[in-house]
Amino acid sequence: MPALWSADTPHPALAEYGINLIRPYHGKVPSSGRLTVVGTEAIIGSWYDSSRFETVTLFNHRFFPSGFNRTMHRLTSQGIQPVALQYTNAQLKYKTGLPGSIVELPLNTERIFKTSTEDRTDDTRGRTRFTLGRITADDLMHHHHGDVELYRNLADAGVRVKILGGNSLKPWLVGIENIELLPYELNQIGEFLRGLDCVYFNTPPTQVEGPSQAMTSAMQIKLPMFAYAGGGYAALIRKYEQGVLFKHQDEAFDSIMRLLTTDN
Repeated sequence: MPALWSADTPHPALAEYGINLIRPYHGKVPSSGRLTVVGTEAIIGSWYDSSRFETVTLFNHRFFPSGFNRTMHRLTSQGIQPVALQYTNAQLKYKTGLPGSIVELPLNTERIFKTSTEDRTDDTRGRTRFTLGRITADDLMHHHHGDVELYRNLADAGVRVKILGGNSLKPWLVGIENIELLPYELNQIGEFLRGLDCVYFNTPPTQVEGPSQAMTSAMQIKLPMFAYAGGGYAALIRKYEQGVLFKHQDEAFDSIMRLLTTDN
C-alpha cells in the first residue's frame, strides 16, 4: 500500500489509514517514488523543490480554476518533469482543457455506514416532517448563491431543510423556521443521510465536482436525489437512473414538491 501524507492533521475518522504528517524540519517528507497529489487544495511546501519523484500526477475530483492553476504552477515551477493529470469524469477534463486520463474510483461506503445499507431505517419512515438534506464542505465557495432562496422557499412550503456544512450560510439562513444548519463532520454523514427523505446536490457556476461518497452512499440506500444537470456528478445519476437533474433552482423546487406530494 502506498504511503499517505498530509500537511494538516487528518480528521480523527481517518486515523485507521495511517496518514503521515509532513514535517520538513524533522525530515519527514515524501521525496521519491511516485507522487499523486489528490485535489488542488493540497498544500505543496518547499519540500517539493528538492524531491526526485519518478512520476508526478495531479488527481482532480473537483475543479476550482484558481486552485487548479495555482497547483499546476507549483508542481511545474522547477521544470523537473511533466505532471500527468487524472479526472473522475469527462466534464472535469473538459473544464481544464488539458489532456489526461479518466479514473472512476470505487468509493468506500462501508466507512459511511457501519450497518446494513440496503434501505433506510424505520426511524426515517416514522417522521412526520418531509426532510431535504444537503452535504458539503462548510465553506461559501461550495454553495451556489441561488440555493439560499431555494432553501427559504422550501422552508416556507413546510419542508424541513438540513444542511451538513451549513454554518457558512448563517448570515442568510440562521433563525429561519424549518432550516437547520450543521457543521460538517465526516463521521456524521451516514447518520445524517438516514434521517432524510431526499438529498440535494449543487455547486457554484465556476466549480465542477466529481461523484462524492455522500452521493454514492445516498444511492446505495435508495435515497431520492436532486442534482444540477451541469454538475460533474450528473453522469453518475444518468448512468444509474436514480435522481432528478435540474437546470435551475425553480425546477428543483417543483420536482421536490412533487416528491413531497407523492410521499404523503
